[in-house]
Amino acid sequence: MIARLYLLQQQLLDLIIETERVWCACTPCPELHMARYRMACLGRQRHQLLEDCLYSRAEADGGNPIRMSQIDNLRREGRVQFLASCNHISEWTAKSIEADWPGYVAAARSLTSSVRQRIEREREVFKAKP
Repeated sequence: MIARLYLLQQQLLDLIIETERVWCACTPCPELHMARYRMACLGRQRHQLLEDCLYSRAEADGGNPIRMSQIDNLRREGRVQFLASCNHISEWTAKSIEADWPGYVAAARSLTSSVRQRIEREREVFKAKP
Protein backbone atom coordinates (compact mmCIF):
# COMPACT_ATOMS: atom_id res chain seq x y z
CA MET A 1 0.00 0.00 0.00
CA ILE A 2 2.88 2.36 0.74
CA ALA A 3 4.32 1.63 -2.71
CA ARG A 4 0.93 2.46 -4.26
CA LEU A 5 0.80 5.71 -2.27
CA TYR A 6 4.27 6.68 -3.46
CA LEU A 7 3.36 5.87 -7.08
CA LEU A 8 0.23 8.05 -6.91
CA GLN A 9 2.18 10.84 -5.22
CA GLN A 10 4.89 10.73 -7.87
CA GLN A 11 2.40 10.68 -10.73
CA LEU A 12 0.65 13.68 -9.21
CA LEU A 13 3.93 15.59 -8.76
CA ASP A 14 4.91 14.81 -12.37
CA LEU A 15 1.53 16.03 -13.58
CA ILE A 16 1.90 19.24 -11.56
CA ILE A 17 5.20 19.90 -13.34
CA GLU A 18 3.54 19.23 -16.70
CA THR A 19 0.69 21.58 -15.81
CA GLU A 20 3.09 24.32 -14.73
CA ARG A 21 4.49 24.30 -18.27
CA VAL A 22 0.98 24.95 -19.58
CA TRP A 23 0.66 27.94 -17.25
CA CYS A 24 3.56 29.63 -19.03
CA ALA A 25 1.27 30.23 -21.99
CA CYS A 26 -0.57 33.52 -22.09
CA THR A 27 -3.89 31.75 -22.61
CA PRO A 28 -5.34 28.36 -21.72
CA CYS A 29 -4.67 25.50 -24.13
CA PRO A 30 -6.48 22.21 -24.75
CA GLU A 31 -3.92 20.19 -22.74
CA LEU A 32 -4.94 22.03 -19.59
CA HIS A 33 -8.35 20.40 -19.36
CA MET A 34 -6.99 16.87 -19.75
CA ALA A 35 -4.28 17.60 -17.17
CA ARG A 36 -6.90 18.91 -14.74
CA TYR A 37 -8.98 15.78 -15.26
CA ARG A 38 -5.98 13.48 -14.73
CA MET A 39 -4.94 15.44 -11.63
CA ALA A 40 -8.44 15.15 -10.16
CA CYS A 41 -8.48 11.39 -10.79
CA LEU A 42 -5.06 10.88 -9.20
CA GLY A 43 -6.00 13.07 -6.24
CA ARG A 44 -9.19 11.08 -5.73
CA GLN A 45 -7.30 7.77 -5.88
CA ARG A 46 -4.70 9.00 -3.40
CA HIS A 47 -7.39 10.31 -1.04
CA GLN A 48 -9.27 7.01 -1.24
CA LEU A 49 -6.14 4.93 -0.58
CA LEU A 50 -5.34 7.02 2.47
CA GLU A 51 -8.90 7.00 3.81
CA ASP A 52 -9.81 3.39 3.05
CA CYS A 53 -6.51 1.66 3.75
CA LEU A 54 -3.60 3.50 5.27
CA TYR A 55 -5.36 5.44 8.04
CA SER A 56 -7.40 2.46 9.21
CA ARG A 57 -4.36 0.18 9.09
CA ALA A 58 -2.34 2.65 11.16
CA GLU A 59 -5.19 2.92 13.69
CA ALA A 60 -5.48 -0.88 13.92
CA ASP A 61 -1.73 -1.19 14.48
CA GLY A 62 -1.93 1.29 17.33
CA GLY A 63 1.47 2.80 17.73
CA ASN A 64 2.85 5.64 19.72
CA PRO A 65 0.65 8.60 20.55
CA ILE A 66 2.80 11.04 18.58
CA ARG A 67 2.42 9.04 15.37
CA MET A 68 -1.31 8.61 15.94
CA SER A 69 -1.61 12.36 16.42
CA GLN A 70 0.28 12.93 13.14
CA ILE A 71 -2.09 10.56 11.36
CA ASP A 72 -5.15 12.26 12.85
CA ASN A 73 -3.83 15.65 11.73
CA LEU A 74 -3.00 14.29 8.28
CA ARG A 75 -6.50 12.87 7.96
CA ARG A 76 -8.13 16.17 8.97
CA GLU A 77 -5.88 18.19 6.67
CA GLY A 78 -6.57 15.72 3.85
CA ARG A 79 -10.30 16.17 4.13
CA VAL A 80 -9.95 19.96 4.10
CA GLN A 81 -7.62 19.83 1.10
CA PHE A 82 -9.90 17.41 -0.74
CA LEU A 83 -12.81 19.85 -0.32
CA ALA A 84 -10.61 22.76 -1.40
CA SER A 85 -9.65 20.82 -4.52
CA CYS A 86 -13.29 20.03 -5.30
CA ASN A 87 -14.20 23.69 -4.84
CA HIS A 88 -11.32 24.76 -7.09
CA ILE A 89 -12.51 22.41 -9.84
CA SER A 90 -16.11 23.58 -9.62
CA GLU A 91 -15.18 27.27 -9.39
CA TRP A 92 -12.69 27.22 -12.25
CA THR A 93 -14.74 25.95 -15.17
CA ALA A 94 -13.46 26.17 -18.74
CA LYS A 95 -15.46 29.37 -19.15
CA SER A 96 -14.12 31.03 -15.98
CA ILE A 97 -10.55 29.99 -16.83
CA GLU A 98 -10.92 31.58 -20.26
CA ALA A 99 -12.36 34.74 -18.70
CA ASP A 100 -9.62 35.11 -16.05
CA TRP A 101 -6.50 33.19 -17.03
CA PRO A 102 -4.18 35.09 -14.62
CA GLY A 103 -6.63 34.52 -11.76
CA TYR A 104 -6.84 30.83 -12.57
CA VAL A 105 -3.07 30.43 -12.73
CA ALA A 106 -2.69 32.13 -9.34
CA ALA A 107 -5.37 29.94 -7.76
CA ALA A 108 -3.93 26.79 -9.33
CA ARG A 109 -0.40 27.65 -8.15
CA SER A 110 -1.70 28.05 -4.61
CA LEU A 111 -3.50 24.71 -4.77
CA THR A 112 -0.55 22.81 -6.23
CA SER A 113 1.75 24.32 -3.62
CA SER A 114 -0.48 22.94 -0.88
CA VAL A 115 -0.57 19.55 -2.65
CA ARG A 116 3.23 19.43 -2.71
CA GLN A 117 3.38 20.28 1.01
CA ARG A 118 0.75 17.67 1.74
CA ILE A 119 2.66 14.97 -0.13
CA GLU A 120 5.78 15.78 1.89
CA ARG A 121 3.82 15.34 5.14
CA GLU A 122 2.35 12.06 3.87
CA ARG A 123 5.84 10.82 3.06
CA GLU A 124 7.10 11.80 6.49
CA VAL A 125 4.26 10.06 8.32
CA PHE A 126 4.04 6.94 6.15
CA LYS A 127 7.73 6.83 5.26
CA ALA A 128 6.86 6.77 1.56
CA LYS A 129 10.22 7.72 0.13
CA PRO A 130 11.70 7.20 -3.33
